[in-house]
Amino acid sequence: MVRVAAIEALEAQPGAEAVLRKAIDDRTHQTRSAALRALTTIHARAAWPLIEPHLRDKDEWPDVLTESVHFAALSAFARQFPRYSIA
Repeated sequence: MVRVAAIEALEAQPGAEAVLRKAIDDRTHQTRSAALRALTTIHARAAWPLIEPHLRDKDEWPDVLTESVHFAALSAFARQFPRYSIA
């Protein structure tokens, strides 16, 4: 829970993307999920190559899969409809 709180706090900090990217591979699914939420919030579309393996992992936790799908969906929307993008 402490790592999740740290990730959530970092989300609002400038320059935190590198730390959030590393957290995608944390040993706990809660931290991975929090990192994915944060990367989605900051519109870090370039992080997709790090996220895709989690989406394709049949043994990944459901919360991580959900956040991976959310990231992918919002990124695809932003690419398809840049005028309406929140990015």
